[in-house]
Amino acid sequence: MTSEMVVTSGSSAVQGPLIGINFLDKDRRPVQLVVHDQAVMPVRPTEPDQQHFLRSNGLKAYRVLGLQAGNDWGFTHGINELGVCVSATGWHGKFDPKLNGISPTYAIRWILHRAKSALQAQEILADLIGRFGVNDGHHAGASFLIADGRDAFHVEAIGQHWALNECRQIRVVTSAPMIHQDWDRLSPGLSERAIENGWWPDEGQKVDFARCLGGQDPRHLGALKRWARLALVLEQQNGHIDATFLGRQLHDHFNHNGALFGSDRFLLNTWLVSLREQSWNQPVWCSFGMPRVALFFPIWLQGDLPTTYAPAHPEATSLPYLFTELETYCHAHPDRITDIVRGLSELQTKFEKDAEHLQSGLATLHGQGNHDYLRSQATDLMHRHVNLFEREMYRWTGREEPRSVSVNPMEDSAMYFA
Repeated sequence: MTSEMVVTSGSSAVQGPLIGINFLDKDRRPVQLVVHDQAVMPVRPTEPDQQHFLRSNGLKAYRVLGLQAGNDWGFTHGINELGVCVSATGWHGKFDPKLNGISPTYAIRWILHRAKSALQAQEILADLIGRFGVNDGHHAGASFLIADGRDAFHVEAIGQHWALNECRQIRVVTSAPMIHQDWDRLSPGLSERAIENGWWPDEGQKVDFARCLGGQDPRHLGALKRWARLALVLEQQNGHIDATFLGRQLHDHFNHNGALFGSDRFLLNTWLVSLREQSWNQPVWCSFGMPRVALFFPIWLQGDLPTTYAPAHPEATSLPYLFTELETYCHAHPDRITDIVRGLSELQTKFEKDAEHLQSGLATLHGQGNHDYLRSQATDLMHRHVNLFEREMYRWTGREEPRSVSVNPMEDSAMYFA
């Protein structure tokens, strides 16, 4: 699990933090967007002590939108109905990556179902780490980014130890430990253990978390270079960052730093969300696949996701698969790239206008308490956007259009709000 994560708390052109995530995977596992809305938190961790804890604490769960990769039960990143957003990436450290511990993806899913705020989310995370430790089987350590409309936190963990830093400006997080002596909170007993084990001298200084537990792993070099380049670009735009700019920078960052990511890394999902104190009507903007054919779709938790985001049947066509097909087609037909990119740009403009119109309508419906109609409007627009892209994609590539796709590409969505 590799992610580039950005939070622009206090430095964006919009109110509240702005979150941007690039999710990459060397195994190119299939990904799917899923929404869970359950009264009791489901449990699937393999360790008996984790199962007992999660079952015994399985209270009312909040509605959650998250990204799953492969057969993973947890989420690589996600957001709940109260606007709490959590993401994670792994890094190599002093401890054995095969040690027992809760997977970061499991922790994310558990936190999103339970947390009312970013402040509570970081407390839940600290409790999980203290009880079980953190480990995904490949990386000994993990970095978490937690944010809502009020606060944003960067947490790094390895074993049962963690360090927390409150994000007050731009924060870029990559697959390397980055919290040194700038932490605001440290897990209980870590300072004493670091001194006892000789990881840190007993000279009265704050413990350097990354230096003590992250080590000097050469695999961190590429991640640190990526961090420096992206942080520099964003700092130059400090105070004027919006979702469009951040999305473009995340894609440019992937395109221009291929050597630092490694030839076996594939961009599977880019995620943008603007968090506000009243963020229930803010869409999550998701794109799939490589930047050349990227198209951001607005997703609302209030609606029902189209099945193409998470097909129920393994042989059904998924939206990520369609973008993979489109990228393959562009690679084989370079003469068609210009027309396809122009068409994607036109679709993006339409999606943004539709989303802006729906947001104003959702505010009206929410104030009237008309939640059923609100849900139907959000669901309808998400389905129309998927159908519109499918139809255009088949037209661009000259493939036969499935019968289920029936939206006129020139037809505008009609939405009415009393």
